[in-house]
Amino acid sequence: MNVIIDIDQYFFNSKHKRLNRKTVRKLLEILPCFLVLVCLSIIISIQKHQTEQVFVQDKSKRLKRTENGSTNTAESSRNQASQILDTIDRYPFNGIAGLTDPKSPTQTALYWQIPRSGGTTLKYIMGTCLNLVQASRTSVDYCDVEVNDLHICHTRFGAYVNADPSDNHGIQRANDLGLVPSGFANVIVSSRFLHAASLFDRDHTARAFTVIRDPMERTVSTFYYLQEAHWERNYNVKYKSMTLMEYLKGDDVASNWMVRWLTGKHSDAVLTEKDLDFAEDILKRKFLILLTDEMKVSIDRLIKYMGWNVKEEDKACIEENVSKISKHNEHLHPNIQVGTDEYNVMKEMNHLDIKLYDYALGLFSVQWSELNL
Repeated sequence: MNVIIDIDQYFFNSKHKRLNRKTVRKLLEILPCFLVLVCLSIIISIQKHQTEQVFVQDKSKRLKRTENGSTNTAESSRNQASQILDTIDRYPFNGIAGLTDPKSPTQTALYWQIPRSGGTTLKYIMGTCLNLVQASRTSVDYCDVEVNDLHICHTRFGAYVNADPSDNHGIQRANDLGLVPSGFANVIVSSRFLHAASLFDRDHTARAFTVIRDPMERTVSTFYYLQEAHWERNYNVKYKSMTLMEYLKGDDVASNWMVRWLTGKHSDAVLTEKDLDFAEDILKRKFLILLTDEMKVSIDRLIKYMGWNVKEEDKACIEENVSKISKHNEHLHPNIQVGTDEYNVMKEMNHLDIKLYDYALGLFSVQWSELNL
């Protein structure tokens, strides 16, 4: 208040400047606002300068990336590929030998069985023609898989270990009883690749192979098989009266089966291209690829890859059974015409498996020359 009185006295007593009291007070009231505006103007000017500098630097970086041929997309792809490789080198994949790794005496063959792809015939050939001891779902039908020890039982389909690696309970039991280290099984068969992979470790690795069939053909084959397979444990009479389209729109049909079970996403609603990339890399690095449509060549490759001994009579047995499956598949079910509603639905629901199958065809063409067997 003293300051205001002094200022008032100064202005009103001055002979040179006669400003009234009201004007002075008005000026004093607006002075803080004026100072605020000045400060804001200074801040905005500084920020504008900084923004221009950032823009120039960013433009320089973008130009530099362009000159070097580098893009964010390429960098992202490299990072993704690196992550895939890193993951496949870890558990449970590290118990699966690489395709080109040398064979070890402690290795066991692991057959990832894809449904309706010739697995029944291949298991029969391995059991009766090649006399290999297997551990598979067949063990449940002929062996005691509830006892607390492992032993071999003999059947008309060959010899089997009393271990069932087809479901989680059986895989856990096989692991607890030391199925792989026991050396009882020459071949372990399972559709649950990731679960079965947990049976192996760096000291007792798996030498993996699989037989792949066109996903469209496999879907149709599964439908017609379910209509007749009354001997299967999960047989349901409802399939008998179903149309193919009703089956495809039902809850029981599997979509992109191969990609789901390779990545462990069998219950996920949506799969992505990244899942496909991961599945492709697993096949490339870990599996010998065999084809249902090339069964004879495939079995010849498998025998050489595994180093199995084959006698002349074994070869005749193999040829006879391969011939049977070829004739059987010729008239197993009607073909689905391209462009029909059923065809389009199957193609959509298996779009990633179709791409994976095409990729597997390429692997089948080049793997043998890479293995140099």
